[in-house]
Amino acid sequence: MKLLAMLLLYAIVLSADSKTLMYEIISNVLDNLETPKNKIIYSDDENLLKNLGKHYKTSQTCQESTFIILQKSTLEAACKSKDIFVLNYDLLSTMPESLGAFFFQKGRANIVLLKPKLKQHHIKPSSELLPYLEDKIW
Repeated sequence: MKLLAMLLLYAIVLSADSKTLMYEIISNVLDNLETPKNKIIYSDDENLLKNLGKHYKTSQTCQESTFIILQKSTLEAACKSKDIFVLNYDLLSTMPESLGAFFFQKGRANIVLLKPKLKQHHIKPSSELLPYLEDKIW
């Protein structure tokens, strides 16, 4: 929690580049989610995928991945059963398969993780992520 709070503060105080901050926060969220399978990341954001490729195994297709990070709402039906994290508040509410989101709203970074979806996918959040757990979308 301290690291996430520091990253969020870093964004506000130092006006950090939002993309760099986004990569750091997403990487931190991924580090703090214990999944039953090794994480193989796919994202429809090529820059994010390239950046995460420095620390995680990545895939160019959603079919070969175990964890999907989406910026847009298009996703093949065959991939909708995988672990899906979105980068847009609207996607969180319109894509019922998503287990959480990271997005900027009113200039502030927000993290939301949905407890029922994490449980359904057998994902255990570390204590650092407990403040970001929600029972449902607001």
